[in-house]
Amino acid sequence: MAFGMEQFHLTVRGACKVRALNRSSYRYTPRTDYNSELRQELINLAWQKRHSSYQRLQVLLERRGVLRARNVCAGCVAPKA
Repeated sequence: MAFGMEQFHLTVRGACKVRALNRSSYRYTPRTDYNSELRQELINLAWQKRHSSYQRLQVLLERRGVLRARNVCAGCVAPKA
């Protein structure tokens, strides 16, 4: 892509049009995966407990301390009137 832009003095838009490529695809940079450890732990657990549902796997991850429980935040729930 850069070669075509330099050699033929094309803009990014023009070079993408010639190659039939979206400009967003040209500028795409992958995001860093912050959940890789959690994902690997979930895969390992799913292999061990093959017939468990995703809800059950989530509870098991919470018990292992890998995943924070959904309802542990006392300030998250408004007090009942």
